[in-house]
Amino acid sequence: MPDLTVTRSTAGPVLPTLIAGAGDRAALRFLEFFTVNILSLD
Repeated sequence: MPDLTVTRSTAGPVLPTLIAGAGDRAALRFLEFFTVNILSLD
């Protein structure tokens, strides 16, 4: 079972260990997933 603890770093955002261990590109995509603006056509 993967380690699901939180990795803390003074140099960047707090990320789950699984994401932080996957590299910079994965971390960026993880953060982008939760912060992207979704356009509404209404």
